[in-house]
Amino acid sequence: MVGYRISWQVDGVDAGITGLDVDPSVTVEGELWTVTVTPVDPDGSGEPVSTAVTIENSLPIVERLEISPGDPSTRQDVEADFEGSDADPADVLTPVFEWTVDGRVVGTDSSLSSSLYGRGQELGLSVALHDGSVQGPVRFAEPVVVRNSLPSVL
Repeated sequence: MVGYRISWQVDGVDAGITGLDVDPSVTVEGELWTVTVTPVDPDGSGEPVSTAVTIENSLPIVERLEISPGDPSTRQDVEADFEGSDADPADVLTPVFEWTVDGRVVGTDSSLSSSLYGRGQELGLSVALHDGSVQGPVRFAEPVVVRNSLPSVL
C-alpha cells in the first residue's frame, strides 16, 4: 500500500506539521510556507515533491453594521454600530465611514450630528476597514428615516 510523508516548513524551518492542512491561525503575512510530500510504500520512499506559497494579507471585513438608534428623531445624533475582523492578528484596523442624507454624502466620522438632517430624510451609512495595507469591502447599513421629535415647552 502506498502512503505519503508530509512535512511543512516556514521560511526554511521545520513547522512540525505533518498533515495535509495548516490552520490559517498559525500563519503570518509574508511567511514562505513550503510543503514536501514523499510517497512511501513497504519497499521504500519515492522522490519527494515540494511546492511553496507566500502568505499574503487578508482583507479586513465589516461583519455587522447598523445605524444607532434605528429610529432617530430630529434631535438625536446617530452613530455607527459595527463589528469587524481581520484574519491577520497583528493588523490594526481603522474604520472608514461615509454618512449620507437622502443620498448626498454629509459626514465621515463615526457619528452624525442631528443638525445635518431633518424629519423624513433618509440616513445611510457605509463602513470599510483599512488594515494599514489595504481597505476591505464596503458594507452598507440598512437606511433609516428620521422621525419628528416630540414638541417641548420652552
